[in-house]
Amino acid sequence: MCPKIYSMAEWEKKKESYPWLTSNALGHLLCKVCMSVSNLKSKQSHASNDEWTKKGISWSGSDIGKQKSSLRRKIFDHKSTASHVNAQKILEEAKKDQLPEAFLSQYHKDVETTTRLLRTAYSVAKHNRPYVSYGECIELQEANGVHLGTSQHSRFAATGMIECVSAEMRRKLCHEIVERKQKISVMLDESTTVSRKSCMVVYVRSHWPMDEKCDECLSFHLGMVELESLKADHIVSSLLELLKKNGFENSYLEQNLIGACSDGASVMLGKNSGALTQLQNMFPKIVLWHCMCHRIELAIGDAVKSVGQVNHVKSFLDKLYSVFSQSPKAQRELEESASQVHSELLRIGRVLDVRWAASSYRSLCAVWKSYPALYHHCMYSDSSKQSKHKSTYTGMANVLKSPQFVHSLAVLLDALESISKLSLALQSETCSLGEAYSKVKRAIRCLELQKEGELGEY
Repeated sequence: MCPKIYSMAEWEKKKESYPWLTSNALGHLLCKVCMSVSNLKSKQSHASNDEWTKKGISWSGSDIGKQKSSLRRKIFDHKSTASHVNAQKILEEAKKDQLPEAFLSQYHKDVETTTRLLRTAYSVAKHNRPYVSYGECIELQEANGVHLGTSQHSRFAATGMIECVSAEMRRKLCHEIVERKQKISVMLDESTTVSRKSCMVVYVRSHWPMDEKCDECLSFHLGMVELESLKADHIVSSLLELLKKNGFENSYLEQNLIGACSDGASVMLGKNSGALTQLQNMFPKIVLWHCMCHRIELAIGDAVKSVGQVNHVKSFLDKLYSVFSQSPKAQRELEESASQVHSELLRIGRVLDVRWAASSYRSLCAVWKSYPALYHHCMYSDSSKQSKHKSTYTGMANVLKSPQFVHSLAVLLDALESISKLSLALQSETCSLGEAYSKVKRAIRCLELQKEGELGEY
């Protein structure tokens, strides 16, 4: 309502100069800003003047001029009062909607902190570092002034983050392969966990989908499936379920699944009802492949069984392994013997067992280079003089000084050197079919020349 001392034009002009002015039913002046803050019930609203918020400001004076002058002075004074200024600040802050902005700001900080932690965990996994070093990396970054929050600093948190990152990378990679309709092959291997549960490890091999100019292929781990049964039917169904889970539908597999590789187990490559044979019946474009590295190991196993002298050498090396790998005292005395004869001492492992040929070759090299120390230890160490070990060490010394043993050991080294190089070459991710064929033929020729004596002895 317009105060009666003002005309309507004067009142409108006054409100243009002071937008916060209003009036009550009696025509008394009020302050919109102070009234709004009073309604918000803010902690600072007590500073507002009750006259400007409830009662209203009236004029004083005997004539109209003095009455207008009194109101003009009260309006001007109220504009600069602390209560009015604080009320304006409160309304401005309320318009900014500070609570959602505070939540949003905290959210962005949390996302940034989580991103740093994810990068740290990814770096640990990428460089094949133990998960314990994740906490050490965090301590280093915090010492350098990087804020990493107060949680998710344990190695268990690193495990979860790495699994999350790997799952997202696998999903994106599979999606790109399916979108580009690239040809794929699968590699399977059945194994047993520490808890003695049967499982199947599945790898997928395909052309690198992220760069059209890149001609390289890649193999990546698709997943590990626990097998309730080792029957071929269950293996095939588990494989198809895993492929479907990662986006490889049957319609895609019918056109783009071109290869399947596994070891020579009958449940995998059985001619009539093997798992891969059943898979080939479902997808006729598949080429079945027996893993070349496994075939090499099977060939070595057959050769060991057919050559008696090799069996004798293997039994003796197993005896060396059992004596020196399971007894810290024997290992310590062997190191003392090596220092006495100025011989290099390498770790002795098992040979010609479930490990790859390269592992057997390293173990034979360890025996060959540690030969002086082994013979000196068997002949002159304190353990060799004790009655309960005397016969064992005397027997090993007699074998070590035998020319037949040394010759057999050298022949094994000659053969395994070529075979281990072939095995490592075939395990390379960049090895193509043509390169594998050339390397196999070269290894066969090398073994033939060694047999004929044209390459000399070790």
